[in-house]
Amino acid sequence: MDGQLSELREMLAEMEIAFLTTVDGDRHLRSRPMQLQRHDPDGTLWFATSLDSHKADDIRQDDRCCVAFLEHSSYLSISGRAELVKDKALIEKMWKPTWRGWFPDGPAEPELVLLKVVPEHVEYVHPSGGTVKSLFSQLKNAITHSHDEPAPKKELDLGRPH
Repeated sequence: MDGQLSELREMLAEMEIAFLTTVDGDRHLRSRPMQLQRHDPDGTLWFATSLDSHKADDIRQDDRCCVAFLEHSSYLSISGRAELVKDKALIEKMWKPTWRGWFPDGPAEPELVLLKVVPEHVEYVHPSGGTVKSLFSQLKNAITHSHDEPAPKKELDLGRPH
């Protein structure tokens, strides 16, 4: 599993924008783009959000979520549990000036909260040849009428308790 965690960390280092999917009170799936602020060695993801956002409401009702990334030819889907973290010291440590557009009062903004996603299951495709290999696979599939993927889909179960 250490090799797969290393590959996950390598992929996350290249990722910036994700789609966070939550379950709302009517059991509808809701997705929205989020900027990844940090990822920990164990794959835990961190985002900044507002306590009065729809996603925060969703997470308070059902903490299950999915975070999906697409960068060049690499795809990463992380399902897990979300948690709202109101830790002033951690917010100050993670604060970025670009957040000021959403949180004009800076780290002291009362609505600013961190969204922590603890992964339980990861699925990913990470072609070693990148975009060139993906394009080659698409061209080969078009010519030969095959359906080969540029790389196999891999899965990682982190086996964390709920």
